[in-house]
Amino acid sequence: GADYIFTAAGAQGISGFECPVACMVAVWLIINELISILENLGGIGVPLPKFLVKLTERLMNGDDEG
Repeated sequence: GADYIFTAAGAQGISGFECPVACMVAVWLIINELISILENLGGIGVPLPKFLVKLTERLMNGDDEG
């Protein structure tokens, strides 16, 4: 979807947008999938390191504090 739009825009002479947007979307999707996997593992009782549990909670709550 977005890749096609930005590739088409690049073909029209608007350049510089293809990779950054695609990379940001890919990273966002990967992070969301990792959060989901960690939630599911915790839900079935797999012991997770405390730093992963804290990181997952911070990402889910949008907590920017250290």
